Amino acid sequence: MNSKKYFKNLDATRFVAFLAVFSEHTFVSTNGVDLNEGLFQQTSSFVKSFAFLGLEYFFVLSSFLITYIALEEIKINRNFKAKAFVIRRALRVFPLYFLIVAIAYLGGYFISFFVNDFINTLPPLSYFITFTVNFFTINNGTDFLFFLVFLWSISIEEQFYIFWAIMLKFFIKHIKAISVILIIVSLAFRTYYTIYDYNQDILFFHTLSALGNFGVGSLLAIYCFRNNKFQSKISNIPKMLNIIVYLLFLLFIILYENIFSSDISIILERLIFSCFFAYIIAEQAYNENSILKLGNIKYFDYLGKISYGLYCFHGLIITILVKALGYFSYKENLIDNMIIYPVLILFFTILISSISYKYYESWFLKLKKKFSAT
Repeated sequence: MNSKKYFKNLDATRFVAFLAVFSEHTFVSTNGVDLNEGLFQQTSSFVKSFAFLGLEYFFVLSSFLITYIALEEIKINRNFKAKAFVIRRALRVFPLYFLIVAIAYLGGYFISFFVNDFINTLPPLSYFITFTVNFFTINNGTDFLFFLVFLWSISIEEQFYIFWAIMLKFFIKHIKAISVILIIVSLAFRTYYTIYDYNQDILFFHTLSALGNFGVGSLLAIYCFRNNKFQSKISNIPKMLNIIVYLLFLLFIILYENIFSSDISIILERLIFSCFFAYIIAEQAYNENSILKLGNIKYFDYLGKISYGLYCFHGLIITILVKALGYFSYKENLIDNMIIYPVLILFFTILISSISYKYYESWFLKLKKKFSAT
């Protein structure tokens, strides 16, 4: 019997989160051909904070979904199959991830015939194989091939998957307490590297700094799965409260640099936004008075399903069009830089991701059924 719950609107939220990341990576600045300088450092504070939150949302949503599915499995089978869980995650993550890595390194060896030592400018391959590139980034920065840079977030996801599989397998009775501990550890870690040894890269890229996101997501899953009263309260949240929360969320983004400038606000930053994300997930999944169900927007549901491909391929498309082909060059033209270029990049990203999902990823996704949770 397979009673796995499907949260219709949450796929669509993945696409919105991807657009947040995409928005930063595609605004070409006065130094547009130098992606690490132009696209990361010259974009507006609003776009940069919005993009950062896209990744933060993925962490919370991922934790919510895998915890909820695990609780379903335990309820039905009286057991959690950690090995099957890890295999399912590998079948979803590995094919695209290692395809992107292979393109980078095989292409790097080819380019090295024309550009001396180009391959030596890439991080050691071992960091990608072991999903620890976020630690390489902390120590060495992001000055390497653009479409490899943001694979750091996938490294953090994979590290959490392994850790969480062990927790769900052997410590399920204490999973709520463990979720709280994740939040406490994250706050303690962020406190140290904010007050005593400030390091922005560590606060951004380190796994321990992001643990709070996963803790909030798992706590939400636990309460949604085990507490009918909690579900009932979520489903009956009035529309006016939804409006207030979403407006407050938008205000936090707009005033990001002003709000998150003190030590205490920097420490609490990820926790604050994780709570916003938890509200959005719960509201989209259960609330009957939503302002808008994102799953009702035509094509958003499909684009959410292929969002992993969108995330992996958009950097490759940008690199090919901007760096390799020199297709875009900066002009004093707002329409080109803010509309035409991003739309072209998004078009090719969706096209390639759709083809990948249908003819490449789907083959691996079908194999997941052999390791079904329920």
